[in-house]
Amino acid sequence: MGKLSPAELEKELQAIAATGLKEILILTGESRRHSGLEYIGEAVKMAAKYFSELNLEIYPLNTDEYRYLHECGADYVCVYQETYNPDRFSTRERPLFRDHVIGLVATKISAGVCVGVGGHLEKEKGDGQFEIADNRSVREIHQMIENRGLQPVYNDYIRV
Repeated sequence: MGKLSPAELEKELQAIAATGLKEILILTGESRRHSGLEYIGEAVKMAAKYFSELNLEIYPLNTDEYRYLHECGADYVCVYQETYNPDRFSTRERPLFRDHVIGLVATKISAGVCVGVGGHLEKEKGDGQFEIADNRSVREIHQMIENRGLQPVYNDYIRV
């Protein structure tokens, strides 16, 4: 099981932000032992320097723990539960599907995704959560959206 040091995490966040993305989804997995609440809270605080929207997929928490993450800067929290059945759940769509769903007024689409620990600057630590069928970069997804006559929007709100 891999885990980033604070310095490695900072470099990863800088690399992701350099792509132009304004939102980030941080995945923790289900292990409180490997990704403690304080570690995640510090990661959220660090990410807040680079992103205007911070979202988490995390193991189940109690109310005080959710409040703590919100106070650290998290905007959205989703309970993450691993299926452990990759044949039943292929969770990343193929490029052809994503190219066509964008015309159906999809408001968010991922790009430049890395599902392992780290991996934007250096080799990933640990295994990825699942296979990525569409490994296009932010620039490539941006171009695909423009090629469809649409306008890529990286941020459509103002945080107050």
